Amino acid sequence: VVLSNRAGAFLRLELPSEALADALASSDRDPRWAKPLVRAGQAALMLNDLKSTYQHYAKARRLDEHYKMAGDGVNECLQKMIRWEYPAAAKRWARFSADRQRPRERTRIWALSDVFFDQHGVPEWCKSLSSTFFRDDVLLLAGNLADSLPQLRFALTVLKSKFRRIFYVPGNHDLWVRRVTLQTILKGEKVKDEQRQMMDSVSKLLEVLQVCDELGVETAPAEVAAGVFVVPMFSWYSRDFVDREKRKEKASERDADTKATIDQWITWPFPCG
Repeated sequence: VVLSNRAGAFLRLELPSEALADALASSDRDPRWAKPLVRAGQAALMLNDLKSTYQHYAKARRLDEHYKMAGDGVNECLQKMIRWEYPAAAKRWARFSADRQRPRERTRIWALSDVFFDQHGVPEWCKSLSSTFFRDDVLLLAGNLADSLPQLRFALTVLKSKFRRIFYVPGNHDLWVRRVTLQTILKGEKVKDEQRQMMDSVSKLLEVLQVCDELGVETAPAEVAAGVFVVPMFSWYSRDFVDREKRKEKASERDADTKATIDQWITWPFPCG
């Protein structure tokens, strides 16, 4: 309690680093208490760290779903993400006009999706791509690179070494937040347990975007040659895009009203899909 209260005092004094340290220390002492996590979120927001801000608020809301400040904090983060109102997002626009003078006839754009880098043989295929043939080219990656964050980073690192510019939008597999279960153990699946560090798929998205920023992989619109634009769009599908009768043609009566099995590892902080 003392540490949490001192964190609150530091917040009033606009000392976010000190407040964050005390709030996290308080949370470590009592992991089931949501209030220190809200204060950690407030401190992280003052430090312009949206990824950590969201993580703290989301964890607090998981501990106490009726805690209004936690819910409001999650919603504030989502609004900032949608509006690109945080420093990391603003920096992503820096290269928008870098290639404006590049001749269109000298620009080749390739598209690739569903790489599944964590599957057998795929890393070797990616590494076998020429290190010179694509050096002046642009690659559009339309999602489903890997299930886990380490494998996604590995995939982007390999592909970034082959192309001049890479633009990427996540697919559903890229936002899976998996955990090790008895079933995965019995099946012999090599699963990275990410539920310990990520609250939901928005938390995973923020982690993915940070990896992209660190590797120079682009997720914002840009002009890649004179009059040629690439505009990555973050969107999500919903089973409601297909009417129930159509769903019943491919599923049982029970399954027609349930979430698609393929997305069992997708979790949102709001109703979706």
